[in-house]
Amino acid sequence: MTARKIFRTPWLLLLFALSLVILISFFLPTLALPEDQHPIHEFLFGFEEEGYVYYPVSHRNYFFVITGLVLLLLLVVAAMLVQNSRAAKVLEKKNKVITGFNQKITSSIQYAQKIQHSLLPSEQLVKSYFSDAFVLYQPRDIVSGDFFWVSEVGNLKLVAAIDCTGHGVPGAFLTIMANQALRKIVYERAITSPAEILFEMHKDILTAFNQNKASLGGDGMDIGICLIDYDDRVLHFAGANMPLLHTSGTGITRIKGDRLWVGSPLINAEGPNPFQQKVIPFYSTDSFYLFSDGYSDQFGGERDRKFLFSNLQKLLNEVSRLTMDEQKDKLEDALSRWKGTTAQTDDILGVGFKV
Repeated sequence: MTARKIFRTPWLLLLFALSLVILISFFLPTLALPEDQHPIHEFLFGFEEEGYVYYPVSHRNYFFVITGLVLLLLLVVAAMLVQNSRAAKVLEKKNKVITGFNQKITSSIQYAQKIQHSLLPSEQLVKSYFSDAFVLYQPRDIVSGDFFWVSEVGNLKLVAAIDCTGHGVPGAFLTIMANQALRKIVYERAITSPAEILFEMHKDILTAFNQNKASLGGDGMDIGICLIDYDDRVLHFAGANMPLLHTSGTGITRIKGDRLWVGSPLINAEGPNPFQQKVIPFYSTDSFYLFSDGYSDQFGGERDRKFLFSNLQKLLNEVSRLTMDEQKDKLEDALSRWKGTTAQTDDILGVGFKV
């Protein structure tokens, strides 16, 4: 233990101050005396009389008192050091236990990450469905509460972006539930209408959480779903608290979703379906984008503010004529510069595709 740490201990500091007061009280009154009457001089050298050197009784008394105080101080300091050493060993053992638990938890979460990634379609699969596409996927933690999903049914293609409540492990559990619900709705129930998919997912979420009017919570997810019909050259969109961005020859358009999330207590599972479906004609040069709120909600910049969705929309409009890979690079670069040294606020997901 260093001297600095020793004197941070209140009791040791008090003992040091007390010893200092005793020493000052001993030396201070003698400073004004002449040398031949000076107790310190006598204490150190005695005094000479008739050829002999005499040492007064007070000399021995002072010596014993001061020596005793110093020994007492040393004993107390030694006891404190032993106590602190024992406490440090106990703390070290506790830290080892905590470190062990952290390593086990981290290993488990990393394995969960592998499971979650196995459920996600690869970016190459997404690109194979469209003439050009990108996926911007940046979890805040090891596992994510955001995920994306694509499917092909005949000549129809489905793409969805999902932002589940929370992030990390709780959000990851919801992504698994959402993935299973989507597969069941599309493949087993043969439902491809985006608005109907959202309502079916809502009912599945209520069933899974066993929610009712007395115990409805805020668990759920924001979802944007697109159905691309290449025969009629139209895109069907429904959004649960998530918009769709559409770039064309006339610029960029924001198509708003409904201001409800899947799992909201405001939606009656008995119906009617509150989600509205919008139909957007498209041309071969058009692009579409689904983004969770992680990108626009990221803090940064000179004033440490949110990036905002309006700035994301402006950025996409500026880069929309580039290839999707180039757009992704521009988006990642803009996000990195905006974020700077600020920690990532939320999971970030963006899916862009040219039809």
